[in-house]
Amino acid sequence: MDTISLTLRKEQLPNIDLLAEIPLYLTSISSEGLSYGKSTVNGKLGSFDVTINEDRIKIRNASLTKYYLGNSLSMMGRGAIKQAIEKMSDVLHLPIEKAEVQKFDFAKNIMLNNDVSLYLKYLGNYSHFKRLEQPNGINYKQVSKEFVIYDKIRETKHHREPLPQMYKDRFMMRLESRYSNNLCKQFNLLSITASLLYDESFYMLVNDNWYKDYKNIDKIKNYKIDMEQVTTKEQLKLLGVLSLVQMEGGKSQALQNLKERYLQGKLTKKQHYDLKALIEQSSTMKLQTVESDLILELNQKVKEAVKYYV
Repeated sequence: MDTISLTLRKEQLPNIDLLAEIPLYLTSISSEGLSYGKSTVNGKLGSFDVTINEDRIKIRNASLTKYYLGNSLSMMGRGAIKQAIEKMSDVLHLPIEKAEVQKFDFAKNIMLNNDVSLYLKYLGNYSHFKRLEQPNGINYKQVSKEFVIYDKIRETKHHREPLPQMYKDRFMMRLESRYSNNLCKQFNLLSITASLLYDESFYMLVNDNWYKDYKNIDKIKNYKIDMEQVTTKEQLKLLGVLSLVQMEGGKSQALQNLKERYLQGKLTKKQHYDLKALIEQSSTMKLQTVESDLILELNQKVKEAVKYYV
């Protein structure tokens, strides 16, 4: 469990004066004053931003793992998540387990045999998600959810955070499901509280969804152009398409080039659809494509990681 945002409302705390009591327990106070006509205190709880007024307390924008374990490289199972929420409750003297979850990230770290960048080029599109390439990763984005894959070691170094000795000269890929809006609608629930994050059924659902996110990403295969395998006109046609796709830099680049031509008005909607379908079809030619050893390794390690939910 990584970045998380929580809101605890006054109606759940009838006997507590939030403004008088809770600021005393914060790590620091950054400001006090009026916000939208209400007295407000802003401060910190560890690395969490905290905003308090007479109606509610918001705790947001920091890693629960870092808060509890001191770093964002370690993994948190259900037991550790529960202990982290209990720690927060003890520090603030509040029932944080009752707080509404506004957003949360669910992530796993995958140790790899090679540099993360070598695997990224084999991760293609994810249906109904916008694929955005980042300097050290890929962001698959929707309005209410993202699935982000990146080099966790490089990110840690970039933020100048201490890197434990055990991770030096290692390769770590981070796969992260980020739920940011309409959580109740996404999970078909009336409410999502902090205590639900370590509930076994809910945790397993989030864990399974994380795995589905990875599986639904199109894995780009290596091309194996071999005329001796061609026995039909349809195969020859697709082989020609496959060769052109390879010349354009691979499937993702070919689809991007095609989309740019469509947006520039050089292709009609039907032409774009037909050519895209042909490129997609060519990439599934079993006789002419082969799964990368890197993706086979990553698939196996992700499959093993999904079993960890204690």
